[in-house]
Amino acid sequence: LVSGSNDDGSASLLRSMPQQCLDVGGGETVMRRSLMLAAFLYPYHDLLVRDKKKTAPMAYVVVRDGIKLSHLDSESTVGLHQYAAPLASTANDCVAGTLSRKTLGLQIRSIGSRWPQSVLFAAALELLDTQGATALAAVTEKYKAYVNRVVAEDLAEAYAMKHIVDGKTAAKILGIKPGPALKGVLDRVMDWQLDHPQGTRDEGEAFIKDTIGADMR
Repeated sequence: LVSGSNDDGSASLLRSMPQQCLDVGGGETVMRRSLMLAAFLYPYHDLLVRDKKKTAPMAYVVVRDGIKLSHLDSESTVGLHQYAAPLASTANDCVAGTLSRKTLGLQIRSIGSRWPQSVLFAAALELLDTQGATALAAVTEKYKAYVNRVVAEDLAEAYAMKHIVDGKTAAKILGIKPGPALKGVLDRVMDWQLDHPQGTRDEGEAFIKDTIGADMR
């Protein structure tokens, strides 16, 4: 992963990454650091160890206690490992033309601001198991298509997107008290937002009243 024979594809993908995405990922230097840590620790990606009274990914513990780096480095390493397979699947859907804006946006929200380096890491893993110039080019283009789709859909910062209708207002519309049930309501509001990028606040409130409200009755 660090210096494999198929690293030209991942390097090409990094060079083609729009500046907006590099900035989201913390800049090229930060992204390279995250990628190197994830690559070095990948042999431990599926191993768990006892960490006080609970279990934790071995890679997390090695970064924290062995290399003695920050919590952010530990979280980033484990995150890159965990999201590689889901990203590969979503990138396939992107190429197939079956990926919805909502699914893409929810994935970016789930991964967070490290999504650009997560894409690069997923690509590197797939390139490592790919042989032949044509196949290598196809893998690289697949992940480029994913990144281009994120930018085209204006989702590069979807992880920071606020609900078009806040929880207090949603609770008032539905006549309920703020509580655990409100999370499900706001999740549906975000789904609606991602499906309706041009939607207005008034339309969002109408969705809560007419659709979510009807489902709760």
